[in-house]
Amino acid sequence: MNKIKVYVIRPIDPKDDYKPNHFQYLESLLKKWILDLSDKENSFEFKGLVSESSGVTDINHSIVKNIFDADIVIAITSGLNSNVMFELGLSLSQPKPTIIISDDKTSIPFDLNSFYTISYPKNLAQDEMDIFQSEFKNKLIGTWDNFTEHGAKNTYINQYQDATIINTNINEVDLNEAVQNLAYMIDVMKKKYVAIDDTDIWDDFNFDHDVAVTRK
Repeated sequence: MNKIKVYVIRPIDPKDDYKPNHFQYLESLLKKWILDLSDKENSFEFKGLVSESSGVTDINHSIVKNIFDADIVIAITSGLNSNVMFELGLSLSQPKPTIIISDDKTSIPFDLNSFYTISYPKNLAQDEMDIFQSEFKNKLIGTWDNFTEHGAKNTYINQYQDATIINTNINEVDLNEAVQNLAYMIDVMKKKYVAIDDTDIWDDFNFDHDVAVTRK
């Protein structure tokens, strides 16, 4: 039996313009629907939020580690929360499926127009949620079947596998070291880091140098 690890990206309640526990309730529904889809061939395992920590104090470390660990990521982009959008970008950088859902009142930004987004009612009306449930389950099954058949071929990042904008001369490092370095880089980008002095050079793809500068 295939064990399929599903993680969720979502805003943390409470959030302006949404009912209390809106996203917590939505997550609980997704969990139930995901587990319902398990059959003799596939066992869908709901792993919770990518930001949830398992004994790790650095939340950025947890986010990177869980996204690496996921087989499928579900991203709830309702309200265009900045942390959600950042975590979604990290998920799309991996050769694995990402499913985007959003409420019917959120305007999808230009950057995501090319992605198929499943819409649900912001007011969580039951009749419309029933339709959303059916669409979500079909999308999840269809996405996994497509990934099983074609592998990473149809994932977002695969479109850029032949791009030359990034230097392909990358040193191999231990996974834990890579996760730790990415966690530092996330913290740097969130804080809109600028060079410490005029003589320092910020190297876009030299993680070893940039992390070292950040730790000064």
